[in-house]
Amino acid sequence: MGTGSYGTSSGAGGFSQSTIYDQNRGSIITANPNITTLPNLELKPEIQQSIELGTDIRILKDRFGIDFTYYKTNTFNQILSLGNVIESGATSRKINAGNIQNQGIELLIDVDPVRNKELRWNVQFNYTRNRGKIIKLHSDIKEWQLMGSADAGPEIWAYENGPFGVITSGYNNAYAAAPAILKMIKIQMIQEME
Repeated sequence: MGTGSYGTSSGAGGFSQSTIYDQNRGSIITANPNITTLPNLELKPEIQQSIELGTDIRILKDRFGIDFTYYKTNTFNQILSLGNVIESGATSRKINAGNIQNQGIELLIDVDPVRNKELRWNVQFNYTRNRGKIIKLHSDIKEWQLMGSADAGPEIWAYENGPFGVITSGYNNAYAAAPAILKMIKIQMIQEME
């Protein structure tokens, strides 16, 4: 999801803004009716809530150290564009949706096994874990395609109560599903012949 800034200029309201140039290369801002997107005057801005806790501990005259951090971020009100009933006169509509949560830990262990006047040998071990989860999408949608496939390749989806960015097979579309369907028909025909 992750949206940029929004406003009337991005088509959220009744007009979309664009720039044209006159004969003297001066720019003129124009406002055009946004007839393909149903306006949603109740859209809210995206909101992010975040917490981060950490500690940095050094002992043995700074020869051994542990740096630990825990973080959790929730992002609300992503602006999504949904298909719309064509009879309404608009092909899409904008909605606020989502509560995406990212949380994880970062651990750094810092050790000086050798330290004297001539030599300092420093070794660091780093471990990071991040988990993204879709806590909630919207009451009307439970899955959202983040990236489509090309030539029946993999697709990336977001599922409510699932991880963010699930890679799926191209069998979600008709072109890629055809070989699998033909294989099932072939197996069924063989079973019927036996």
